[in-house]
Amino acid sequence: MSLIDMHIHTTFSSCSKISIYEALVTAIDRGLTGIAITDHDTTEGALKANQIQSKYEIQVFIGCEVTSLEGHILAYGVSERLPIKLHAEDVIDRIHSLGGVVVAAHPFRNAESSLNNKIFELDLDGVEVFSHVPKRSVNREARSAAIELGVAQIGGSDAHESRYIGRVATLFKDEIPGEDSLIEAIRKKACKPVVPRKSPRHRSR
Repeated sequence: MSLIDMHIHTTFSSCSKISIYEALVTAIDRGLTGIAITDHDTTEGALKANQIQSKYEIQVFIGCEVTSLEGHILAYGVSERLPIKLHAEDVIDRIHSLGGVVVAAHPFRNAESSLNNKIFELDLDGVEVFSHVPKRSVNREARSAAIELGVAQIGGSDAHESRYIGRVATLFKDEIPGEDSLIEAIRKKACKPVVPRKSPRHRSR
């Protein structure tokens, strides 16, 4: 099994305080086996973290939280720059054409950055049904939508500060050794959102 926080922002997002180093060591301490770095409209931080992951006891997956005209979309498995401020359908088509998967980010959190009911019109591979948000009703609504759509249910902290990393994650049934395995598991819905127990892993420096 693999335990991955699927939604983390680093300082490559202007709204985040988390350095790449902090993201890696905090995730290790929280007992995660992997993290997906999903900065706003860039994969630069994810690529840099991916390059140094061999120095740490954790895997880094490349993601991006893309701004569409209708709301935020999480892309996984795509390393190149993605178009922003286009209609959601066009962003999704581009991600799929590059072999990636698409997850609706916090779809019912607010009107400004969430897709809301637009998700029922889109070709999604998953819905983020659990993130670190104060209103549980938002997560319940997202889970109901994922069930109705028949897509994968994803959990991610949406951390902008290191203390939130790993508070929510996705548990994959099988080991996820790389990007291809992650994409396949999401497509097969072989995962579920979880709230991990605090189980720090000791590391030597």
